[in-house]
Amino acid sequence: MSARVARAAPPGFYDPARGFVNPDLDPTTAAANGVNGAPARISLSFPVTVRRGVKRVTRYVTRRTINDRGQPLVRASLTTLEGAPIAAARVWLATAERDRPWQLSGPFVTTGDGIADIRLPAGAPRRLRLVYFPQANTNGHAESPSISLRVRVPVSLHRSRKTVPPRGRVTLTAHIRRDVFTDQQTIIGTLQVLQRGRWTTFRSARFPATTGRWSTALRFDRSRPGTRFRFRIRIPTQPAMRYSTGTSTVRVITLRTRS
Repeated sequence: MSARVARAAPPGFYDPARGFVNPDLDPTTAAANGVNGAPARISLSFPVTVRRGVKRVTRYVTRRTINDRGQPLVRASLTTLEGAPIAAARVWLATAERDRPWQLSGPFVTTGDGIADIRLPAGAPRRLRLVYFPQANTNGHAESPSISLRVRVPVSLHRSRKTVPPRGRVTLTAHIRRDVFTDQQTIIGTLQVLQRGRWTTFRSARFPATTGRWSTALRFDRSRPGTRFRFRIRIPTQPAMRYSTGTSTVRVITLRTRS
């Protein structure tokens, strides 16, 4: 089954007093939405493949954490109250970022077994739920419980050089996208180095909202030539930050044997 990508819906919105408004509203017809269209049981989940021994099995979860460029799949399931699948039904995906109103995308059409697979676009952390309007002439609807998509904070790390002569210097520069700084002026992180198989804090890092950048200079005075150093930036979850803990790509710096 191919998955459709969630895109903006035609007019239709969320009213705190009335709930979701039907984008397909047509007062002149009482046509049912889908085969077996009726009051429904409705669910939304993330299918996740895991390994159990030599087999791979699919689990369905209501919370998932991804990288900022991830485009995960969600599965919608629609049945009558008696459990019969509702086929060929138009359903809508509602999404809401932190402190923002619900927005509809779709429609997505269920298959013969009452299933619709939806590919989410990359973006910020958000809540999601599925919305189904059984009749075309009313705003009456069923909606699933909300599920949570968490996103790791996007942070990058760059080095001024890959190899350094004895007593040489290298500059490390890290960057966090400006749109991450929604609710705070400074994000705190750490520069970590891999030592004996464990990541340890080497230096603290403060990212101001004005630039989203932090840099530091390192000097290698007492290290043996040929030594390889592995560095990364780690940004932990913080009270005012909507993103989850994230780490940068690991950068390797090698100490040359000669100047």
